[in-house]
Amino acid sequence: MFRTKIITNKTKNIEEVKKLYNDSFPADERIPWNRLLASFSEERIMKAYYEEDRFIGLTCVFLHGNLVYLSYLAVIPELRNMGYGSKLLRQLQQEYPASPFVIDIEEARKDADNYEERVRRRDFYIHNGYETTGVFYRFFHVDYELLSFNGAVTKDMFHALIRKHWGMIAETAVYR
Repeated sequence: MFRTKIITNKTKNIEEVKKLYNDSFPADERIPWNRLLASFSEERIMKAYYEEDRFIGLTCVFLHGNLVYLSYLAVIPELRNMGYGSKLLRQLQQEYPASPFVIDIEEARKDADNYEERVRRRDFYIHNGYETTGVFYRFFHVDYELLSFNGAVTKDMFHALIRKHWGMIAETAVYR
């Protein structure tokens, strides 16, 4: 198991964590860093993961009841494709063993500029036990697919979670 540290504005290596966050996710899919950092609570948690003293990655979860929304997972570039992402998932799943998990990933549409990347991401989660929910939605101009682990997650469950954490802006999500 990796050593973890909950991220706050007082975290020692916060710039390293911020850089990984900004470099790993498209700008239109990121919550602005300062807003994300200000929103952390017992139900919105970002953790940094360390192997000995080496920073290896981050996760960010939003909780609603027993539902865990894995909003972000990233591994430092030089350790990608070496099993670290799977290990982070397993460690996170051990923290919430009775909870269903949900993630939203960019829909693997063939006309997408990064189609191959989307397919690899989807395959990564499927390989790690996630299943398709059959729920797709559009938020702003990005099309997402929901995947779940450790139990079924419905559109209504996910929508209640994002409404709680995102407020009224969640009402702009269009499901199909």
